[in-house]
Amino acid sequence: RTSSPIQIPRDADSYESTSVNGLYPVGEGAGYAGGIISAAVDGMHAGFAVAKKFNLFHGDVKSILGKAHNAGLVKY
Repeated sequence: RTSSPIQIPRDADSYESTSVNGLYPVGEGAGYAGGIISAAVDGMHAGFAVAKKFNLFHGDVKSILGKAHNAGLVKY
């Protein structure tokens, strides 16, 4: 846990960190930007992205959860 907010850029389509392969930063930090619900939904989007990478999910995430807001940056 940190007291200073940091930002981790990620690819808007794959949810993967742009600087560290295999890192999927999720949840903008409950209370920081939108609360526990938006942090949880962000985690769901990233979970589907990871599942797609490993061919465990073949659908369209947007058809299930809708379009993610601010998908390209995670704030902690």
